[in-house]
Amino acid sequence: MAASSDEITRILADPTRMRIYRHVIAAGGEPVTVTGVAGSFGLHPNVARMHLEKMTAGGLLESEVFKAGNGGRPGRRYRVGGAVTGQYPPRDYRLLASIALGAIENGLRPETVARRAGVEEGKKQLAAAGLAAESPLPVRIRSLKTIFDEQGLFARISSDDQGRLNVDVLNCIFRELSGETQLVCSLHHSLVQGICESHLGKIRLASHSGISKGGHNCRFLITPLS
Repeated sequence: MAASSDEITRILADPTRMRIYRHVIAAGGEPVTVTGVAGSFGLHPNVARMHLEKMTAGGLLESEVFKAGNGGRPGRRYRVGGAVTGQYPPRDYRLLASIALGAIENGLRPETVARRAGVEEGKKQLAAAGLAAESPLPVRIRSLKTIFDEQGLFARISSDDQGRLNVDVLNCIFRELSGETQLVCSLHHSLVQGICESHLGKIRLASHSGISKGGHNCRFLITPLS
């Protein structure tokens, strides 16, 4: 049984454990090993194993046994599993409720309200960082990364030689509901679009929503138009 939110908070109160947890999420569904974690964080393998096992016992990770290619003893690898219900940060559905209520009260499409909410969130981040829509692009991209991380999306952002951005969202903040109705994915799409528009101006956004279908990430392709 997964740990409660309070128990998960206690598990991740250790700074090293929190960094390892984010490292596992950033792997985008690829499993990590004790040896790999130990090397990435300068830990003794026994210490790395202890941290990974504690998170597994709390429901944050799941593990599986695998055979090492060198014929040695079987090892264990870890990933964030789709069955995990103990999410950190805990799911906060006030945003989803606010979007739904705004749509009802103002007679608007929920996607419109979600997009506006994203724009406002992006503008607040720009102001807090002392940035503007005309700030250098690399600075604005770092600001976008900050927003996505604060929202609990744990996104990876990269650019290609055509000036487009690839955003891989590794955590769905509406995960428990995303598989039940397409509207939830549409709202998430609109929210991300609004956040990006606040930093990049007019854009075209295409998405491949994989988390709701059991994938490890949702990928957004952002093409600036202005």
